[in-house]
Amino acid sequence: MKNSLKRNFINLGLFVLVFAFILVIATLYDLEISKLLTKNVLLPGEYYSISIIGRLIEYIGSAPIFLIGSFACLIFIHNIYSLKDKRKYLSLIFVVILIVLLEKFFGDTLKYYARHHEIEYILDYFYVDLILWGFALISSAVLLFFYRNV
Repeated sequence: MKNSLKRNFINLGLFVLVFAFILVIATLYDLEISKLLTKNVLLPGEYYSISIIGRLIEYIGSAPIFLIGSFACLIFIHNIYSLKDKRKYLSLIFVVILIVLLEKFFGDTLKYYARHHEIEYILDYFYVDLILWGFALISSAVLLFFYRNV
């Protein structure tokens, strides 16, 4: 059992290191990639895209970091919860982190949408935060259900 657990943590560590390396590379070359993707789409002096595809990419552009974090949390939750001892309650920490990551993802996407449509004032309303947290809770529950059962 200990060798299996040790091997799982080593595999998990390698997984996190590989994706962290990919994330660092993507961060370093983000501007160059953005320039290639938005060539002849942005007007001079404009920061936000005017094309539908460009806007869609801007809306979900931060998705990879939040999704990598979410799936890492799912892996931690599954591995910790499958333990036989009392440490399985530590998985609740990763459930909370998962919910926060998804709320930040939805909030970031809404922020870009609001900027493009010049309705940034809606971000100041309390009910918008409640809706975002509701989406995060529902999405977390769905992800946990599918990860545990599929």
